[in-house]
Amino acid sequence: MVGWGGCHWGCWRRSSNGAGGRRPPQLIVRREHQLREVSQADIDAYVTERLADVDEDEAELVAAMLEGLPTLESFPAFESLEVDARGYLWVEEYQMPGVERTVWTVFDADGHVQGLVETPLGLDVYEIGEDYILGRAMDDFDIEYVQMFRLTRFASAHGAAL
Repeated sequence: MVGWGGCHWGCWRRSSNGAGGRRPPQLIVRREHQLREVSQADIDAYVTERLADVDEDEAELVAAMLEGLPTLESFPAFESLEVDARGYLWVEEYQMPGVERTVWTVFDADGHVQGLVETPLGLDVYEIGEDYILGRAMDDFDIEYVQMFRLTRFASAHGAAL
């Protein structure tokens, strides 16, 4: 279950299915985050971006469809969740319009923040190992590349290592 509210960045409950079905949440993690309201300028930029890849004859139809979509009051707190080889939870911050970076907050098994990790823009992370991050990136011609990056873990204030 995932949810957020107020100025909390997010609340994640890690649970798994056992032989008897769902187990109660094992861990709840949070990080402070100021919610950012969605402005009309944000909506206009989104529509313009979507229409850029549409044929001229379809643009009017797509614009009408986009105009009819409901909008959120604020942007989401996060984009995706991953669990690494140590069982640490990696939470990808939502990428705001105009922000050219991807940042992850890493939580240990006790829910303590271990640090922030920035990954290359456009990298779809598939696996986070003990000492690497594996993902897929695409170039300007939509050619896919598998990329692996070295991950160096350092000791944190809580005695664990990122």
